[in-house]
This record gives sequence, structure tokens and C-alpha cells, in this order.
Amino acid sequence: MIHQFNASFKEAQYFLDPKAFDERLRSKEIYRLKQDLGLDNKEYKELLKSIYPKMRKEVAEDSFIKYDRKFIRLGYRKIASDTNERTLIFSLLPKMVGCGENMWQHIPKKYILENKQIAYQKISHLRICFALGIFNALIVDFIARGMIQINVSKTYLERIPLPQPSDSEILENATFKQIAHNALALQCYNDKEGHFKDLQEEFKIPQKEIPTTPKAYDTLRAKLDITIARDVYKLEKEEFFYLLESFKVLNSKQPHTIALLKSLWE
Repeated sequence: MIHQFNASFKEAQYFLDPKAFDERLRSKEIYRLKQDLGLDNKEYKELLKSIYPKMRKEVAEDSFIKYDRKFIRLGYRKIASDTNERTLIFSLLPKMVGCGENMWQHIPKKYILENKQIAYQKISHLRICFALGIFNALIVDFIARGMIQINVSKTYLERIPLPQPSDSEILENATFKQIAHNALALQCYNDKEGHFKDLQEEFKIPQKEIPTTPKAYDTLRAKLDITIARDVYKLEKEEFFYLLESFKVLNSKQPHTIALLKSLWE
């Protein structure tokens, strides 16, 4: 089970056989591929014959299919409530992890034709970490609570006003870049198994910037919430404080978190 910025909130209860898991998802991958390339069944068969004339269909497909478990993904809990401490629960998901019905994940890549070969283009880790920070923000949770009662679905998420910058726009915007950076730092704090160590190195985040204590973690998280509310959604101090008061369970269970958020608003 996951929690915000935490892929190991509770130990896994089930373990999957990779070969059997891939076989179960094979037809879905082929369906996605045809959608990405805009092909019907006939056109798909003709494409395979033109690119892999001497290969059996299954062998050819094995050479280009890339299953989601081989990528770092953004996942969220499907079951939620507008009266819980938090409604939206997002976390990075490590490679080699599968999800059940109550855990949704983003599709981490798109199939493309490149140099007359079937290839794939993965969603950048930069955008994934930016989305991680945004979706776990209090302001976005506040908006979601106005729509969600029991289950978090894609329909609700698509209704939330969200910044959707490209990679270059994130890199050129100091606030956006800091959101992605801090979101990953928060995830790495909870990553005791080292699943995202390579990602930390990719982002060039030194170990000293990863929180080492609960207090440092809470402070970084509060600063991230304030940055998103103030600099992305343009909330004023009074509006943010009103938002905080609407989280009744959070106020009851974690009054120190509310006090910290109020104290850090400049």
C-alpha cells in the first residue's frame, strides 16, 4: 500500500511471477500500441510483415513490447473519501511492481514508429515528479474534495485545473523545477529500500538535500504546499488559511502540521 510520497507505506501482501504477469498484460500492450500508432488490426498485421518479414508474430512482438513494470510510474489510490485526512494519495511506484484494481497508475510510455521500427517514447521523470508534487498538494486536494466522495477516477482528475508544462517549461521555470525537485526529495526520504536512488542521481540531488528527520520532512513538505498554493494557484494568505481549516480530520490528528503551514507562510 502507498501513501503520499511513500511507495512502501505497508508491506506487499502478494507477489507476482513476471512471466505470467507479462502474459496476462500482453493483449493490453498490443491494444495500446495499435492505438498509439493509429492502426486497425489489418494495418497492424501488414506493418509487422513489412518490418519483420522473417519473424513469427509473437517473436516480433516480444522484441518491441515494453511492459509498464519496467518503468517508474506515478500511482494513486482509487478508494478515497472527502472526509478522510487526505483524499488524493499519490506516490511514485518502483520498477518491477504490479498494481491491483484499487491502485491506478499512469501509462509511462507511448509507442512510436522511428526509423521504420516500432519503438517507444517514455514520459520523462521530470514531468512525473512535477505531477507527484502537484497532486499531493493541499490546494489540489481541496479542489478534489468538492467532487470526490468515494472513488478517485480519471474523470475527476481531468476536471481539476492543473498546470501541464512540457519538460522545457519546467526547466525554464524556477518554481516548477523546484516542485519536481522537492517532490522527489520527499519520496526519497521514505524510500528506505533505495528504489529511487537512480532517480535521485538523475536529478543530481545531493544526499544532504534529502530530509533526515521527521521534522525536516514535514518542513520541506509544508514549504512545497505553500509554494504550490501561493505561486502556482495564486492564493492569498487568508485564502490558504481558510483552506487549511476545511481539513477537519487533518486539524484534529495533526494540529502541528497546520501550525507549521501557517508559521511558514511569508
